[in-house]
Amino acid sequence: MVDKTCLEMARQGNPQAIATLISQRLQPRGITTKALLKDSCLQILLESKDIPDPQIVAFIQKGIASLNLRSVTRLRVYGRQIGQQRLSASHFCDEYKCLELCLKERAKL
Repeated sequence: MVDKTCLEMARQGNPQAIATLISQRLQPRGITTKALLKDSCLQILLESKDIPDPQIVAFIQKGIASLNLRSVTRLRVYGRQIGQQRLSASHFCDEYKCLELCLKERAKL
């Protein structure tokens, strides 16, 4: 169940509240989330034991769009394995139309 206060804060563009909402949905998959809002770009970092599945980006994109955030015009979703500094995947979304710019093949990692 989603805390109404957290949901309202997320709708106001609070990155910590947004990360909390995403984490609540992805925690059963072993994925933790961090978020940062800078220059109208919401940056989301997904961390898990395994490289986060790129299909999760569509889930996040849909969720962010449903919040109807006026303060966010771009979305960047990053993924990496827990304990790694290097990012495994990067997705950039302008106006919520997601373009995959860089995704390393799982076999290479």
